[in-house]
Amino acid sequence: MLQSDVINLVVGCTARKRLGGCHTIRLQNVPRTSTKKRCERWTALLDESASSESAVCASDLYCGGAWSIVSDAVIRFSKKFNINLTIVSAGYGLVRANEGLVPYSATFARGHPDSVLAAREKSLELKTWWHELSRWRLLHNRSPASIEQLSSSYPEQPLLIVLSREYLAAVADDLSLAQKQLRSADLMMIVSSGAKKNGALAANFLPCNARLEHAFEGVRSSLNARIVRHILNTESVGTMRMSHVKPTFERLLKEQPRARTFHRKRMTDDEVITFIQTSLAESPGRSCSALLGALRRSDRACEQSRFRKIFATAKIT
Repeated sequence: MLQSDVINLVVGCTARKRLGGCHTIRLQNVPRTSTKKRCERWTALLDESASSESAVCASDLYCGGAWSIVSDAVIRFSKKFNINLTIVSAGYGLVRANEGLVPYSATFARGHPDSVLAAREKSLELKTWWHELSRWRLLHNRSPASIEQLSSSYPEQPLLIVLSREYLAAVADDLSLAQKQLRSADLMMIVSSGAKKNGALAANFLPCNARLEHAFEGVRSSLNARIVRHILNTESVGTMRMSHVKPTFERLLKEQPRARTFHRKRMTDDEVITFIQTSLAESPGRSCSALLGALRRSDRACEQSRFRKIFATAKIT
């Protein structure tokens, strides 16, 4: 890999994964103790499964709308850039796209059965979990062990970070260390439409929020991915700098009207089940995301992770 052509793209993992089922390692099955001890037990499970024949390439494990946009963009612009894709995983730490992973379920997002955080735990615990995962990777010679180590290997190359608010909270300290490894802080760009653009890395956040839905269309949950696709399409290795990209997004953001607001009717679980069963009876092949989109277009509301959970268990009667 020629370093002069490299762009390091760091994205978040997805809750939706292929090849789940009985072979999936689930964080909900690890007792809640201190964050450090719980992570030690979790990584012990990963070590035990290391030789499992069910391990698959990370890029083949994740799925969903945002992931599809990112992975397609990596392929589409592979002749323009040498894109080094790594993934922030709540289960495995910072993983390479071609790294073998045993199917698992763990997330930094709250309110999920396999969440790192309990309902009342502080977000600070996410940093502890990420630190322990990075230490585990380092001890097992899994490279890169952290975003800091990734930056130290490519100190003169652009570092494009694409993460949700919760995932940013987990890797915030790692990002600060990674910035210091770069020849110039100008090389780090963070895309996170839902995050507050403040703190030690405030200067590295691209101006973006829900208003950019008007410019890039699509659903809000995949806005970050569509922003990154736009950056890869319009920039070059030489212009992939915060000082160059930021003014473009400042102008673009000013041109947009207010973000869309929704006044949808919230549904009970029974109502969601009825909607899913009726829809699948009419069109058996429809996906979870397609049905959720149809539900929201009918001015009814159901949170995405809740809908996925109900969809997975709903049966046509």
